[in-house]
Amino acid sequence: MSASLCLTICPNTTVAGYNASSTRNECLLCQSPCFTCSVAINSCTSCLSINNQTYFLLNSSCVVATACPNGTYASNLTYKCTSCTSPCSSCLSSTNCTDCAQDYYLFESQCMQYCPNGSYAVNASGIIECLNCSTSCSTCSSSASNCTTCSNSTYLLNNSCVNSTGCSNGTFANSAVNMCSSCNSSCSSCSNSSNCSSCASGFYLNIALAQCVSTCPNGTFEGTNSTTMINQCLNCDSSCRTCSSSFITCTSCTNSTFLYNQTCVNSTACPNSTYANSTSNICQICISPCSLCLNSTACLTCANSYYLSGSNCLLTCPNGTVASNSSSGGQCLLCGSPCATCIFNVNQCLSCL
Repeated sequence: MSASLCLTICPNTTVAGYNASSTRNECLLCQSPCFTCSVAINSCTSCLSINNQTYFLLNSSCVVATACPNGTYASNLTYKCTSCTSPCSSCLSSTNCTDCAQDYYLFESQCMQYCPNGSYAVNASGIIECLNCSTSCSTCSSSASNCTTCSNSTYLLNNSCVNSTGCSNGTFANSAVNMCSSCNSSCSSCSNSSNCSSCASGFYLNIALAQCVSTCPNGTFEGTNSTTMINQCLNCDSSCRTCSSSFITCTSCTNSTFLYNQTCVNSTACPNSTYANSTSNICQICISPCSLCLNSTACLTCANSYYLSGSNCLLTCPNGTVASNSSSGGQCLLCGSPCATCIFNVNQCLSCL
């Protein structure tokens, strides 16, 4: 019964029931804050808004928004405590998660299986969420500033991203992997994996090859550039084939010159008692008892007490010759005809032909 009418179906906001006070069946008003109800006046099917307070349906009750339990949210579309969308374990709306199911990470109000690039996982008051890396990092771990990779314009060095000039000695800005990569072990600084710009102890920069070497090539010597103070292979003087200690301290000579006292000279400049050895390109000392020579086997003059016979230096002149001393040294002179042997001079015969 409603408004003194007999109805087969009770209107909205009421429910069919027995009124004990009037001892009759009536359409009873739903109990606030129910707007509609079923079975009983406090078994709500929808809820009221009272004094700017909106109520939301939870099972058969109407509750305030904050009373919607974990795993649900107060929906302003259905005015119900609506289940969060999996994998959210708690939420503020169908698209705004506040916590996630196990093995999921909260990132910008969404639940993700993995933290996206540019973020890292952290346990914040029991909620596993993804926080943004520092803007200098492309990826990071453990903290926002603990970079693991860098953007195209920066390079990873000791878990920080630096510009190309920030890579430390012994490393170079490797644009292929955006890291400060180690130079070759022989380099102390480099522009890439194969081009050194300065060298480790015991190595010298070969500028032509941009490599650090333990032994400099022919035509150069191990030294320190007086301008850059870099240990490098410095050029020998053009007359040297090889040199040591300084550019004019020759250790070997080109094919047209000969080594004498660490200098390269032409063949006529080899001093007395030496000859121009074209095999070794040095002013070779004559073999004793030669005092002057053309080569290792051809003497021109002899040491004291020796006499030149042909191209040999002898202590005793052979038959048919006589020992003679002059300002040019001792010589074995042929006896004058008809002497077969002679003594004192070429014409004083001991025997005849």
